Amino acid sequence: MNKPIANTAWATDKSAKKVEPLESQRQAGWVYQDTPSSGVINSWMNAAHQWQVYLEQTGDEHEVELVDLRRAVASLEHRVHELTDYVQKIYRLIPKPQA
Repeated sequence: MNKPIANTAWATDKSAKKVEPLESQRQAGWVYQDTPSSGVINSWMNAAHQWQVYLEQTGDEHEVELVDLRRAVASLEHRVHELTDYVQKIYRLIPKPQA
């Protein structure tokens, strides 16, 4: 799935009216013919945007960590190959017992 390109920023200005719904409203949800206020809608859409921003930032941080981890693994693999070659050269120098 490709990253969405839609701008989700909503009610980001400090003067934007945002109203958190009551806990009872959160539990019951909207019922037939309920009309949420603009403040409640603004609050909900703003919260969704804040989560999107947070998850994008967290994902970017993890991507950087993964890139660093991949580099470290590649470096370790290279060093293991070097040491394996070195051990094989030493092994060839050790006299073999004669039967």
